[in-house]
Amino acid sequence: MNATAIDFSGVLPAGEKPMSLGGPGAPGLQDVSAFNRMIENTGGVSSGLKSVVNGAEAKLKETEMDISGKLRQFDAKDHTLKLIDAMHTSSLRSVSIQLTGKVGSKSSESFEQLIKQQ
Repeated sequence: MNATAIDFSGVLPAGEKPMSLGGPGAPGLQDVSAFNRMIENTGGVSSGLKSVVNGAEAKLKETEMDISGKLRQFDAKDHTLKLIDAMHTSSLRSVSIQLTGKVGSKSSESFEQLIKQQ
């Protein structure tokens, strides 16, 4: 990644120089290089992110199996409570999927804003 010079003359007061890395709250070199790898997509997807996504996928499949089992019990034995329970579980699953989608889209928007600032 090539560093390009930025002209701050129109932004900063006359004679004032821009801050360099190393000030209070500045990211460390390791964080900067990790961010650059992420932007360039050379580091791949982190294992932590993969495990979170795989866990969410497993939970969704488990919920689907639970709903299917409750519906089969209702179908076989006419247990009305199983139908109500299946509807309740399905509603919770729907809310969970909507919330996950919202969090994902907000995260995506935040990453886009970070990239645009580069």
